[in-house]
Amino acid sequence: MSEGGPIAAIRSHIGITVADLGWTVDFLQRGLGFDMLMRGQPFDTGAPEGVTGVNGAELAELAMLQRGDLVVEVLQYLRPDSAGERRRPTDLGYFHFALEVESFDDARTRLEAFGLTPAAEPYTVRQGPNVGKRGAYFCTDQGISVELIGGAG
Repeated sequence: MSEGGPIAAIRSHIGITVADLGWTVDFLQRGLGFDMLMRGQPFDTGAPEGVTGVNGAELAELAMLQRGDLVVEVLQYLRPDSAGERRRPTDLGYFHFALEVESFDDARTRLEAFGLTPAAEPYTVRQGPNVGKRGAYFCTDQGISVELIGGAG
């Protein structure tokens, strides 16, 4: 193991592969409050295959959005076809957005307006720093999971 501290990153982002970039961008902007940084075709058409190591990988479109310090890259591939299997929160490599909100009910209503429903009934935390707050995962048809945690009301 090398010594010397962590990687000195200049910029970072989280990338998400989706089937419908337009819907996902709309959800991130209107549903979760992200701002568009850029949307378009890849600058280097060889990069999707070269960077991912997936033979024949080709992007249809990509977008970069930001909320606070969080930057999200949304990718819609032309090739190859997605495996199409929905991952579970317990699967290796699974990820989710977590948003702490003042009003769980208000945020839930906003997500439900985009067709999301909780994966389970909201759970009321019984111990620890979030005691009394409610939490639940909500999943989009694009495979994006959003965890809400917040107070009642």
